[in-house]
Amino acid sequence: MRDLLHIAVFMKVAETRNLTAAAHELGFTPSAVSRRISRLEENLGVKLLVRTTRHVGLTEAGQAFYEKSAHGLNKLDEAVAHVSQMSRELHGTLRITTPPCFGRLHVTPAASEFLALHPQLTIEVLLGYPNDRVVDSADEVVICSADFGTSHLAFEDIVPMKHVVCAAPDYIARHGVPATPEDLLRHNCLILMRPFPRDEWLFARPDGARSVRVSGGFRADSTEALCVAAMRGLGVARIPDYAISRELADGSLVAIFSDFIGADNRDTGPIVTMKAYYLRGPYVAPKIRAFIEFLKTGFSDQGAG
Repeated sequence: MRDLLHIAVFMKVAETRNLTAAAHELGFTPSAVSRRISRLEENLGVKLLVRTTRHVGLTEAGQAFYEKSAHGLNKLDEAVAHVSQMSRELHGTLRITTPPCFGRLHVTPAASEFLALHPQLTIEVLLGYPNDRVVDSADEVVICSADFGTSHLAFEDIVPMKHVVCAAPDYIARHGVPATPEDLLRHNCLILMRPFPRDEWLFARPDGARSVRVSGGFRADSTEALCVAAMRGLGVARIPDYAISRELADGSLVAIFSDFIGADNRDTGPIVTMKAYYLRGPYVAPKIRAFIEFLKTGFSDQGAG
C-alpha cells in the first residue's frame, strides 16, 4: 500500500513534469514528493526521473513505468468505481418470509415497490408461519410478531399492532353485543389455529387484565379466512388490526370491547410488534438493511399501528 502511494506521487510528477506543481496538487511539500520518488527508485533499482533546476523529465525506464502504471491505475479506478456502484445498487437475492395475511396486505406491496427502486435485486416472498430456523442465510429476513429469543438472530421493530375483537352487524343484530369478555362464553367464537390454537383470549385495560377461553364451531389456519367468516355473520373473531382496517372503516365489521385491548397471550401483552429478524453478525447485507428501513418508513408514513 505504501508503494501505491509512491507510485501515485510519481504519476503526478510525470504528468505535471514539475515537482512543485505535483506537490501542490497532492497537498504535499516538494521535499516530501522528492523523498517518495527517491524511495520508489530505490525499491525498483532504476532511475525514473531526470531532474534539473527547471525541468523534470522521464528516463526510458521512467516512461515505460509510467505507461504500465497508468494502465494498472485505470483498472484499479474501474474496480473501485464498480464496487462503489455495487454498494449503491442493491443486487442479489432477497428472501422474505412472513405470515400469509400480513404478507399479502403489506409485505408483498412493499417488496414490489422496493424492487422497482432496485431492479438489480431478485426478491422471493414466502408466505407462511416462520420460526427461528427459517433464517439461515445472510440474504434472508423474516417479518413476524413471534419472539424467537435466539442468540443467532438480530431483529428490529417494524410496526406495533393490536388484536381487535369484532363481529358483523348482522351477527350483533341476531345475538347482541357482548358486554364483558366473559359474555363471549355464550357466543360462537372464531378460532385461529396457526401457529397454535388461539382459544384463550387475553383482555387488558388500565385496571387489570383477564383471559377467557372461548369456543366455537369455526376454526381456520388463516387470518383472512376468519375475516371472511366474521363478515358473513358466523361469529365473533379476534383479528389483527392490520388485516381489517378497511372493514372496520366501512362498517363491514364492528369492534367490540372498545375499553379493552385484545392480545395474543399473557407474555406478549396488549400490543405486539411485527419484527424483522435477520442473521446476527458484524456484517449485514445492505439489501437487508435497506428493505427493513423501507418497511419502517412505509408504516411510519401510513401512521400504522
